[in-house]
Amino acid sequence: MMLFAFVFDTPVGIARGIWRLILHPDALITDYSAVGGFGATFFNAGLIMAISTAILKLSRVMFCGPTIACVFLMSGFSMFGKNIANIWPIIFGVYLFSRFQRESFSKYVYIALYGTALSPMITEVALQFGNYWQKLLAVMLCGIIIGFMLPPLATYCQKELRSPRPVAEILNRCHYDVVTLGNHDFNYGLGYLAEYLACGRFACVCQNLRDEAGRARYPFLVKTLRNGLRVGI
Repeated sequence: MMLFAFVFDTPVGIARGIWRLILHPDALITDYSAVGGFGATFFNAGLIMAISTAILKLSRVMFCGPTIACVFLMSGFSMFGKNIANIWPIIFGVYLFSRFQRESFSKYVYIALYGTALSPMITEVALQFGNYWQKLLAVMLCGIIIGFMLPPLATYCQKELRSPRPVAEILNRCHYDVVTLGNHDFNYGLGYLAEYLACGRFACVCQNLRDEAGRARYPFLVKTLRNGLRVGI
């Protein structure tokens, strides 16, 4: 992706564009291609992809589906709001939390990378100060606070808010007859999915989901409506 950037701009143009990305306000959604040009945007995205891959490699995590998804999400969001300067304070904050807990950073590396979704906040904080040292102190303090908050918050959400019952109850109260499955329904494994469906007063259809024997786990169904009309789902 970094090489692709040179199709759109010269090295000097890319460098100037990257500098504009770093200095530009990142409130809400900022289109980096309009701020620094396509060359700088692709170079920034490619560089953050490479940095994310290196951090994961150095953390010695096993590369798998979630790892690849994390790297591509880091790259994708680097096209609006996330740049090679504002990601570091949050990553450093999570690293300090791991040291404070006397645990390996690899345990929190995904939280650190996903937590950089808050990186635009770092830029906004920096723009509130004129003095260089004030900017540096403000962004590091902000990043450390965010980094320290993210791991315990993520752990709490995983342990306390992971039950599928609230989601199923919402669908029950909306009187859903049939649901299907999306990619996030598999985030916590088949056990979580089975509990979610067991809590629901609705049928589930997902014809392309197969068990070990190749049979459809949640096959199609034909529902008869109150007026007698039969509908295939």
